[in-house]
Formats: sequence, structure tokens, C-alpha cells
Amino acid sequence: MKTLPDDWRDWALDDADIDLPGNGLPGLEDDQLATRYSVRALAEETGISKSQASLSLQRCLEVGLIRKDRRTGAPRANVRALFNFIMHGVRYVFPAKPGEITRGIATTFAAPVLEGRLYSAGNC
Repeated sequence: MKTLPDDWRDWALDDADIDLPGNGLPGLEDDQLATRYSVRALAEETGISKSQASLSLQRCLEVGLIRKDRRTGAPRANVRALFNFIMHGVRYVFPAKPGEITRGIATTFAAPVLEGRLYSAGNC
């Protein structure tokens, strides 16, 4: 099994996070953490509705991709489960489906606008 890089974290630190005092997560007080990772804040950050953000959090809790922090109750990534999902499960959730071979948009020397003006190495 592959291991996680030593510097990998399950959240990104902003400059604002580093400047804030606290002993919980780096730079965040418990009330700031709860506010930042509330359903409303997650919905605003991702651009989806609050109900969809809530349902998504519930699904992730049920399958173990996130867990609630014991002290704050804020959702935290279950790093090992998330890593395993990314490594082994994404291909089942988002399968690649090869389509038929089709002709794309004509570009460079094949484009009607550039016909006769550009040449490939084979035509010289």
C-alpha cells in the first residue's frame, strides 16, 4: 500500500489561519472552526445548496470518508479512507467510457480558413 506524503494535510491553510491564535487545528479557535466548516459555509464555498451540502456530509459520514472532530464537532477528512477511495474507488464512481472515433474540429492546415496557407511536413 502506498503511504501519504509527510507534508500532506486534509485541509489547506490560508494566511488568515496561520495568524489566528489557538491550540486546536493550526490557527483556528473552536468557534471559528465550527463557523468555517458549517453547512452554510460549505454551501457558499462550493456553490451548491445548503440541503445538498448537508446530504453530502451525511453520506460521507455514513461511508466513513469524514468524521466529526471530538472537540468541535466539525467535519474532518478521514485521511486513510479518503486516500484509499481516491486510489481504488474513483474509477468505479467515474468510469472512463471510450466513445466512437469521430472527426474533431479542423485546426491548423486542415481548417478551411487556413487551407492552402499552411503545410504539414509531408506536403513540402
